[in-house]
Amino acid sequence: MAIATVPVDVYKGGYWLLKDTNPDLVFTPEKLTDEHKLMNRTAREFVANEVMPQLEHLEAKEWDRGPQAREAVRQLASWAPTRPRSTAASTSTR
Repeated sequence: MAIATVPVDVYKGGYWLLKDTNPDLVFTPEKLTDEHKLMNRTAREFVANEVMPQLEHLEAKEWDRGPQAREAVRQLASWAPTRPRSTAASTSTR
């Protein structure tokens, strides 16, 4: 199945300051929705509570802790948040 893509101009760095740019293409913190803010807070809490305590083991490449981390992410329902359930199930690598 082919995936349709829409061409989008990507402006790097401060390009948008130097050239005429559509203001709608510039993402600013003011455009964050409550959902964005909640996801940000949830991700930060997850890293602080689940990743940082395991950082020493992860840096030592003790990969046996990986399945526990994946399960913790699944508990947050964040494993594949932008994919419909039907495609997430059909393309799973389990």
